[in-house]
Amino acid sequence: MAGLGACHRASSRPAPDNSVAAGLPESDARPVTPLPLPPLPAGLPASWAARRPTADDIPAVHALCAANDEAVLGFTDVSLVDIEADLTAPNADLTRNQAVVVDEDADSRLVLWAWIEDHSAGRTMVDLYLDRMLDDATSDALAAWGWAFVAARAEEIAATRGVDVTTLNAGTNDGDTAAERWVSREGFARARTFWRMGRAVGPDDAFPDPGPGVVVRPFAVEGDAHKRDRRLAYEIHEESFSEHWNFHAASYDAWWTRWQSSAGLDFDLWRIAEVDGVPAGLLIATTQMADEGALFVDTLGTLSTARRRGVGNALLHTSFADARRRGLTHVRLNVDSLNQTGATSLYEAVGMRVEFAIHGWQREIAARVPAAG
Repeated sequence: MAGLGACHRASSRPAPDNSVAAGLPESDARPVTPLPLPPLPAGLPASWAARRPTADDIPAVHALCAANDEAVLGFTDVSLVDIEADLTAPNADLTRNQAVVVDEDADSRLVLWAWIEDHSAGRTMVDLYLDRMLDDATSDALAAWGWAFVAARAEEIAATRGVDVTTLNAGTNDGDTAAERWVSREGFARARTFWRMGRAVGPDDAFPDPGPGVVVRPFAVEGDAHKRDRRLAYEIHEESFSEHWNFHAASYDAWWTRWQSSAGLDFDLWRIAEVDGVPAGLLIATTQMADEGALFVDTLGTLSTARRRGVGNALLHTSFADARRRGLTHVRLNVDSLNQTGATSLYEAVGMRVEFAIHGWQREIAARVPAAG
């Protein structure tokens, strides 16, 4: 199942509308006692066991996600570095936010991986991947168990955050009827559609210079200048995406903590755009798709005061040049199909085309009131 936050790269890495509106629990969030994993439903094979994942499960989780992609898309849209980030990030919390089900009679083959990210106050990213070789009755029972685990943990997260409700954000690749069946049964409603867009980058491609007054500069990679650029990147991100669908503001510390553990982090691929000497835009690309020969544009944002000046165009062409410099043949990104800022038209104008669609689903979960005593 492809979703909006985990190894499919459809939302948080990348997040909706080509951004990472990051958010870890704030430092004053009160921890709660972890919930035990619920027992597996009756009727499932006796050799199946539920447990928490470890870093040793990274190859198996990757294989499970890749098989899901192959079953629906016909190709793999996940790399090992994506999974490493999902299982080793500071907020991965393998003791509370993830679960796997393994077949102990088949060399502990994974048949389920459930993933939760406490993204920001009121916004929880979730994913569920199942073995696609299972029959419908078995997969439906296992999916119901996985979503029950997710819902219980989301109740905890809302209580920890001090909010009455948190919104679960999941996703399905277009055409994934099984995953749509599972989320629909759990009370999710389809809320949005995102497009994966991309274009080839050839050795003879010519990239135009930025428009009048527009300068795209490298991101500082060390020292005080690096710290200043990090803060500037955060501020541009928060402002440029503040009016976008499903945006939740985050603190600088939360944003930076998430980026430090993100897949394919490479500051040489970060860019700041200026218009008449004033910061105006941000592009963050990663190497998480390098094994597919592609540069991935995770974040592209332009301040409202600088729109229609060619900032986005200049940043994109810089990413095309960066891809070619790295010996990569494609540039890809995700975008909200209903984006209000004209992003989809910009991407089409520079030669990007839709490769596939991801549907975003949401469900509200009320905070769990801790038991007395």
